Amino acid sequence: EQGAPANVFASADTQWMDYLSQRGLIAEDSRKDLLGNELVLVVPATDRRDIAISAAMDVRALLGDGGRIATGDPTHVPVGLYAREAFKKLGLWQKIEPHLARTADVRAALRFVELGEAAAGVVYATDATLSKGVRIAGRFPSESHDPIVYPFGIVKSGNTPEARAFMAFLSSATARNARPMRVYWKKAARAITISVAIAAAAMSILCRETSPPANSRSTPPEGSQSSFAIIVLGLPPKISSPPPIST
Repeated sequence: EQGAPANVFASADTQWMDYLSQRGLIAEDSRKDLLGNELVLVVPATDRRDIAISAAMDVRALLGDGGRIATGDPTHVPVGLYAREAFKKLGLWQKIEPHLARTADVRAALRFVELGEAAAGVVYATDATLSKGVRIAGRFPSESHDPIVYPFGIVKSGNTPEARAFMAFLSSATARNARPMRVYWKKAARAITISVAIAAAAMSILCRETSPPANSRSTPPEGSQSSFAIIVLGLPPKISSPPPIST
């Protein structure tokens, strides 16, 4: 919005993308919900309980005396917004809210649980699987909250052939089948991963698109650029920076 040079914008929720789209800053034909996730309940790795998340869930039994449940601050952090929506839909929000440990992001919520500072946490499945200090005790019903999707779009001021090639690659089967970092692809039924193969293949695409012939002696015009930038953002509109963790 302030004119920082970028070609592709990716958001952890739809609010930021809607915010930029409404201001005419995103090429609308480029917007795609490429990734998705699940909302899960985590407990310390030593806690072997499995929790059925429903309207009948016993909050007191889950948290114990004085126990807390950690998640992103539901006033502005996306995971906390989803958590609040889910607990409200299940009729549990009034019981849960007094026990919230509000954090600045998912990693902070995980850390609370890892250290035993919170009896449980609500996070994304992808983050939970990366932590050895927690285990997934339950999964929220998909109907309890809006779908968790990560929209991508090309910034109008950076709508270049390179950016289009990169977005096309992210939408391809090659990207969907890449492996080492776990994510959930929106239309896939199983967990998959995106790896450095994406960057390598994307850069290969860009080199083919932008490199001059081997026997060429030409140089780019003065002031031209052949690189591109990606902005990834997770906070909703009107929040310039997250607040500190509050308990």
